[in-house]
Amino acid sequence: MNQKTIATHFGVSVATVSKALNDAHDISPELKEKILAFAKKSGYKKNFTALALKQNKQLRTIAVVIPNFYNSFFNEVLKGVNLAATALGLNTVVLETNEQLDREEEVIGYLKSGIAEGIILSPTLETFQKQSFEHLQSISKDIPLILFDRLIDSISCGKITNNNFQSGYDATKKLIASGCKSIGVISDIYKLEISKSRLLGVKKALQEAQLPFTNAQTFFYSQEQFFDYQLELFLENYFDAVVCMEENSLIKVKNYKTQATHPKLKALKFVGYYNRKAFRGEVIKQVEADTIYVEQNGLKMGKMALQQLVAALNGDGVPPSKTVIDCSIYDVMIRKIDVA
Repeated sequence: MNQKTIATHFGVSVATVSKALNDAHDISPELKEKILAFAKKSGYKKNFTALALKQNKQLRTIAVVIPNFYNSFFNEVLKGVNLAATALGLNTVVLETNEQLDREEEVIGYLKSGIAEGIILSPTLETFQKQSFEHLQSISKDIPLILFDRLIDSISCGKITNNNFQSGYDATKKLIASGCKSIGVISDIYKLEISKSRLLGVKKALQEAQLPFTNAQTFFYSQEQFFDYQLELFLENYFDAVVCMEENSLIKVKNYKTQATHPKLKALKFVGYYNRKAFRGEVIKQVEADTIYVEQNGLKMGKMALQQLVAALNGDGVPPSKTVIDCSIYDVMIRKIDVA
């Protein structure tokens, strides 16, 4: 549907249709109302790019590239970027890579066409698994790039992530303070630096408390090679608590606990990396005790990533830097375990 089609329908000129759609006053209210109603019913959308070119205005668009849509963290980042972008009159285009390197390379190739002035991106798991960074290094030389959450040290660009080591350390200290002595770790992003840093924090807290940590206390898996019996074998170590390094693992462990009958499993405590915006805190306190949530700051990270990108776009002369956000930890562990 375009303005010419609408003009033909009403037997008027394209200029008249344009006036109606842009709320001009030199057209009868009755005709304007009819044209607007027809355009809405027909699904007409303004071509803002063409309008900007016609008015000789620069339409500023930035791209946000995320690994997937189902993770609440990435959705919170998107929300933060969009809120900040809207306030500055910027448009955003969102692209998903589905954790696949070839899709990420395809997206980068598409963005090289000039559709966006800047890019905010979190690389795929496969990008790190294969250590294939050339496409990102290449585009960072031509277009301002901000990496968030998952960072690549070899690329010179703006970066923003959480203080993952400190969050792992602080959350584990809380588990220990509640009486937990046997603590397991589960992750499907174990090859990412964010997971490695969280694990180092866990280990430090355990070491300081003179508590053991062995390979038997870790369960690292991939989405493609996950089997329920593996999780069952791992949890049959009957830990006091499990640190879930990301949302997917938290969901799997919580679902398993729901069906468990063994007293130790029913009393299992958690650390979960999650977005507080994605759950209702007051309800959590009532129905999900024995849980520590680490806030991943998705909304804040998105806003700060956009601010970094705008500074790069405006040529403020600020060299690429790395920003680390401290995590908030919400403790809804309402009782200590029996350590006798």
